[in-house]
Amino acid sequence: MSAAAELDIYATTPCLLGCVAGDGEPFPAQHGYRTCDPCADRLRAMLGELVELYALVDDAVVPGSGGSAARGAPGHGSRSPARDSVIVLTDPRTHAVDDGDPHSVLAVLSSWADNVRQDTGQDPRTGAATVSGEVAVLVRWLDWATRQYWIGDLGQEVTELAHQLRTALGVQERTIPVGPCPARVTDPDTGRPAVCGAPLRARLSVERIRCPRCRASWPRERWDDLGGELGTPVSDFASLSVWLATPTGTLRRWRHEDQWPNHGSRRRPEFARADALASWRRRHAPAAPV
Repeated sequence: MSAAAELDIYATTPCLLGCVAGDGEPFPAQHGYRTCDPCADRLRAMLGELVELYALVDDAVVPGSGGSAARGAPGHGSRSPARDSVIVLTDPRTHAVDDGDPHSVLAVLSSWADNVRQDTGQDPRTGAATVSGEVAVLVRWLDWATRQYWIGDLGQEVTELAHQLRTALGVQERTIPVGPCPARVTDPDTGRPAVCGAPLRARLSVERIRCPRCRASWPRERWDDLGGELGTPVSDFASLSVWLATPTGTLRRWRHEDQWPNHGSRRRPEFARADALASWRRRHAPAAPV
């Protein structure tokens, strides 16, 4: 990695982390940077997620190692009991040759962190590299890194690492529904002002979300207000089940436990989406550190 190219702080540059505006053109980077703020927040959150996911790898190497393993089927095969898809992510000798090949998580992060240390004049790392330690370096220098021409390559490799870890561990990226986008936009058919209304979802660890339709940006402190911008939308259990990907039986239990008021009738009860979302968040928010 060579020294960073000079960045013209007065020129409009596209975000190098891949986001696009509604017309398909690259979204502009924040003034003086090579990324927009939401993409930089997303990259920071994904780096933190790598640490969390990598901590789960040891328990996932051998199926059943975290508890009582089921009795295997009889046979004469000499198959390794370990999950090879997980092992390759922890082996520093793993080297991706083609697109889609697995990467060594530690090797990739160490390479980037070492280059950051070198380019910023920091002392070389002493002692053994760890995922948490290398991520800490990248996060500490992320403001500087988002001004460098190679930030797109870093973002791509971090995204690939997160995807491979989620796949190997059998986990999905956790997002929450926030509400409909209340931004005022121009209706392309009528030319009149209208509400965007696109559904917004956010990862629990990010500080800002951007509407996928109109590209309006919403900081975390506004999320609780978004649902109320369009009044008090209500839905029945079936619609809430689809919206929150939660069984109707669970929603009925939440309704009784959290005392949702009925905005419909006895025959067809309807409940405020804000109440259902509050119950969902209450049960899915990450546990507070002890």
